[in-house]
Amino acid sequence: MPDVGGIAGAQLKSFIERIERLEEEKRALGEDIKEVYAEAKGTGAGGSRELTARGSHSVAQTTDHDLTRSRFHLSRPCEFRA
Repeated sequence: MPDVGGIAGAQLKSFIERIERLEEEKRALGEDIKEVYAEAKGTGAGGSRELTARGSHSVAQTTDHDLTRSRFHLSRPCEFRA
């Protein structure tokens, strides 16, 4: 193959094929991640992206965060709409 912009054609083709393969793997991983979030939501563990954000916190930090959120929600008056 002829050179394209100083890059041998075979090398350029190799780059393109690798990028296409990685893009396909990325799409497949995205689908897998969606399935895991749906599974977590179905078991009551939650389905939000907050799960992964909280994963890096210690148990004490997570428990403190949960208690703070619970107190906040309990302290707010309930609004019922008819």
